[in-house]
Amino acid sequence: MEIADEVQLTTAIKALKNELNGPRFRHVPLERAFIDWYVQARYGNSKNLLITDGPGDGGIDAIVTEGEQRIVMQFKYATGSLVGHINSGQLRKFEEVADILVNREREADFEAWINNVAGAHRGKYRNLRKVALADPANLRFDFVTSKRAGTGPSSVNLVDASRIVSLWQLYEEGFTPPIEAVEIRFEEFWSTKSNRHDRVQNYVGLADVQVMLALMEHDEHERLFAQNVRTDLKSRINMRIRETYEKEPDVFWLCNNGIYIVCSDAMIKGKCVKLVYPSIINGSQTLHALRASRVRHPCRVLVRVLAIDPQADRQLLAAIVKRTNSQNPMRPMNLAAHDPEQLNIARYLDGLTIFYERRQGEWKNEKKALLHGYAHVTLKQVAQWAAVTSGTAGMGTARARVSSLFVEDTYNKIFSQFGPDLASKPYRFLSSTVVAGLFTGRIIKALPKTERGAATIAHLAIVRAIYEAMLRSHCLCDDASEILNLALYRYRTPSQPVIRSVRRAIREMQQIQRRDKELTFANFFKRNDLTERAFQAAFPKSVVAKLRRALEANLAIR
Repeated sequence: MEIADEVQLTTAIKALKNELNGPRFRHVPLERAFIDWYVQARYGNSKNLLITDGPGDGGIDAIVTEGEQRIVMQFKYATGSLVGHINSGQLRKFEEVADILVNREREADFEAWINNVAGAHRGKYRNLRKVALADPANLRFDFVTSKRAGTGPSSVNLVDASRIVSLWQLYEEGFTPPIEAVEIRFEEFWSTKSNRHDRVQNYVGLADVQVMLALMEHDEHERLFAQNVRTDLKSRINMRIRETYEKEPDVFWLCNNGIYIVCSDAMIKGKCVKLVYPSIINGSQTLHALRASRVRHPCRVLVRVLAIDPQADRQLLAAIVKRTNSQNPMRPMNLAAHDPEQLNIARYLDGLTIFYERRQGEWKNEKKALLHGYAHVTLKQVAQWAAVTSGTAGMGTARARVSSLFVEDTYNKIFSQFGPDLASKPYRFLSSTVVAGLFTGRIIKALPKTERGAATIAHLAIVRAIYEAMLRSHCLCDDASEILNLALYRYRTPSQPVIRSVRRAIREMQQIQRRDKELTFANFFKRNDLTERAFQAAFPKSVVAKLRRALEANLAIR
């Protein structure tokens, strides 16, 4: 390992240690925090997870079920400041446990071993042995450690410091837990190292479409697309991609931009390339379009693979993601999905049981089924809400010209303040902004049907009014994050005083709009000057003060 790699590895492991010592894991010992972090980062909020770590665990710390496969894990965390090598004795013990479970001839050893296991685990372990004897391919043993692995062979799968660092980078960037490894068979391919960096390796070749679709078959939670800025868009362009595949398969690869995959490591086996922690950063729409087709015939597709060191230049990867998405029109909002500020916001809101949908379609396609009890807000919503509550953009701009919020200067004014310190003041105001936005949605639903259309058009004015009312209330402003955490914006029905204040304000804005017979209410709210004048008339200080009192009675933590 080069000196630069050594420094990067140690730096990443120290960053992980800071995370394990942070508020998210403050109630558990460091070694247990490592287990909790790994299974969350690697498998997400899996329903099929069993933590067995503790007295009488039999040398097994966790078991997770992924499809038909069960992964049995043992964890060893390096508590020191340096990244040492794994203890060969600890590894041998876990290899012995694995052999006892899978070796049909070691029934006596299995019985002796399980008699020393805590009673609560014996049934699960007996079931593991049945699985191992009936279908050993569906049982895997992972020795997971933040230390370096040795060079000798092992009968179990070693997830050592280099793999942990790869996973840490993905976790730190806020990506969906990745696929661990896939193998792609190419009909033909070639590879080359990048002139920019020795650790960057490129592979380009042609593969059968069916090989790529097979990778998606068991990818229930879209982990193959963890670093993509969008998931399935179901657009007209996707329909044309599918039509080319169905009618002209021989020229499909010539008419399509192909698939671009990044991974942390790649290993060549003949014409097969094994990719570690792969993610399709371009080609999501191609694969989703083809999967939707009922036709299944041989068809080649161009595949590019970039194997990049997890601690290499992250700006290079960000540039690749932004510059290779062109088949479906890429909006500035999509390109902001992986910016550091967006990842910081996502981490902050995740701690308040809110999923921040940075990637278009991610909630519906991937996260909704996993994150039970979570609410969700989109990047577009937060940008609009933050623009009007901070005064960065007028309500007309925020409503009708959303893309302008993601132009560099305006974008920086809205989002540059959201740095890595999640306890800083901007996040306090963000909590109030999100409360205002989410509760506005509840208020609009509580209005008579005949008034909801106008309220929806004027919703940013309502968001701004609620936000300003909250800022004038010490209890609401101070408790905004807890209001989100307890989901009071969802469980508290908007009170009649709140609803009356909003209805009167909307009627006032409608009266102002009607003075200009040239504009409909919808077009009226595309104008910053008109909406600002209407807002000041509909929500003077006296109305905001009345709204503050009504919100305190409605949302205050009791």
